[in-house]
Amino acid sequence: MVDDAHTVRLKRLRIRSWRRGTREMDLILGPFADTVLPEFDEADLAAYEELLEENDQDLYAWVSGTAEVHPAHAGLIRRMAVQLSLLLENAADSLAVALNAECNLTHAIAMTVQLENALTLLRRDIAFVLALYRARI
Repeated sequence: MVDDAHTVRLKRLRIRSWRRGTREMDLILGPFADTVLPEFDEADLAAYEELLEENDQDLYAWVSGTAEVHPAHAGLIRRMAVQLSLLLENAADSLAVALNAECNLTHAIAMTVQLENALTLLRRDIAFVLALYRARI
């Protein structure tokens, strides 16, 4: 029964994290909740619930470093900032891979066009040689 109550609590916190009211905080708190909350003990979960009572503007200012963090939430905000940095690094790596793949795809398309042009010239040359051969027969 305790596990069920804990699971329900985690689900509720995840839903509250993903549906904040501002998309920015959804994208910060949602992945944080998905990744970190399962590791939290009861005291950490209670602190996170208190954090969720804050308004999105304050939370965003704290996470982005544009405002001084309320002392009661400093540890959680620090963890969020680290988690957000990791997510951004992973996103940047994924973007670099995608751009590299796109460059490779662009190169492959260019090579395909060159091959098609070469084949067209080769077909023309073969047709010309066949025409000469037929003219000799």
